[in-house]
Amino acid sequence: AELVNGEANLSGGLELPKPITICLVHRRLRKVERYFVNPYKPELFGMPVLVRLHSSCPAEELYAAVWQQVRHLVPDHELEGWPFSLSFVKRDGSSCSRCSWRQ
Repeated sequence: AELVNGEANLSGGLELPKPITICLVHRRLRKVERYFVNPYKPELFGMPVLVRLHSSCPAEELYAAVWQQVRHLVPDHELEGWPFSLSFVKRDGSSCSRCSWRQ
């Protein structure tokens, strides 16, 4: 350890990745009888889940951390791929939080 500005620097001069908290919401598309363009309406279900990771974690680590939290929702799944996808969505789950995507 070395002292930097009077404080111990335990990282050996390397800057450690900052931890981030990700809020996960469960979203599904429900088919509606009366529609104009899209016969599916997104709806949230269940309770949101918080996952804490480092900001520089690879995608595989992110998906593995999420799977640990949601695997009880898919009890008979054989892990050949992820039975879910991760997307940036608005708080109400209606659309992408970064673009005009409405799937």
